[in-house]
Order: sequence, then structure tokens, then C-alpha cells
Amino acid sequence: MRARVWTVAGSVVMAAVSSACCWLPLATVGLGLGAGGAAAALDRYRWLFLGVAAALLSVGFHLNYRRGADCAPDGNCPPRRPLLQSLNRVVLWISAVLVASFAVFPEIASVTLRGSRPSAASSSLDSTIVVLQVGGMSCAACEVPVEQALASVRGVRAVRADAGSGQVKLTLEHGAAPSDSLMNEKLAAAGYRLLR
Repeated sequence: MRARVWTVAGSVVMAAVSSACCWLPLATVGLGLGAGGAAAALDRYRWLFLGVAAALLSVGFHLNYRRGADCAPDGNCPPRRPLLQSLNRVVLWISAVLVASFAVFPEIASVTLRGSRPSAASSSLDSTIVVLQVGGMSCAACEVPVEQALASVRGVRAVRADAGSGQVKLTLEHGAAPSDSLMNEKLAAAGYRLLR
């Protein structure tokens, strides 16, 4: 019984940690706090955490759905508890859904948060386009806090981040030239850094 509880709890914790690189910056920015670099540091272990979560879920499913009772060597078998077994299976399936949700969270968060934002303004005569290299963006959900941080810089008309390339495209008002130190300060507050 204890092994079943630990495998279920462990799999949910591992899945939550695996996507912390994406939900932690969003949560801290939403609360008005800096995300720091801890969330980005977790990204390199994302697949390890998801693998451990999947392994723990596999053990949980094995323990809950295996045939036969856990009988002692002398032939004494514990009494069957169908209600407890059903409850264990329901909790296991809920945990499996939670693990899957944490696994796809970065992609869902990016699509959801991007849906309400306007796209970057097109180039025109009264604007300048600058491309920056930003460190710490590891997934699509990281693009949103980076864009929000740089959009608050005076003179920035539009921002479009791409985590895949690590680049951020800024559309600046004509004549605007935000300093690197100001942009780096805004990015650092969100847990990222300007590489240029």
C-alpha cells in the first residue's frame, strides 16, 4: 500500500518539477516577483524528471493492476479490499493525467498566453528593428515573460521572442535607443539575461 502511495506522489512531484522551468517564471512574474535563474536551470533536467515520473507511474500501474494477491510464503493472503483498490486506481489515473498535463504545460502556456497578444508590428519608415540574443529562454512559455519585460522599456513598440533561436526581435520607435543596461535590468528581473 505504501509503495503505491509513494509511486503516485513521486510521479506527480517529478512531473511538476520537470515543467518548473516554464510555470515558475510565469507564476513569479504574475505575482510581481523576479523569477531568478533557478527555473531556467531546471530545464536541462526536464526529460530526466519526466522519465522518473513515467517510471514511477509505471510502477504504480503495475502495483495496482497486477494479478494475484500479496500472499505470505506460508500461504496466508490478506483480505481483498475492493473499495480501497478502486480508490487507489482512481488516484493513480488522476496522477497520470496530472503528469501528462505538466509534460505539455510549456506548449499550452505559450499558445494560451500568445492568443491575446498582438503580433510584432511590421517594419515601417518610423521604426527600427533590432535583434537581441537573450539567455535563459528554454521553451515557448519562456518567451512571454521576456516579451513582457522588454515591452515595458520606453521606446519599444513591439517585441517578438523565439526560444528556439534565443533571439528577440524589437521594433523600436524612430530614434529610440534603449540602453543595454536598462534592457538587461528588465530581463534580469524576469530571470533572463541579455547576451546581445
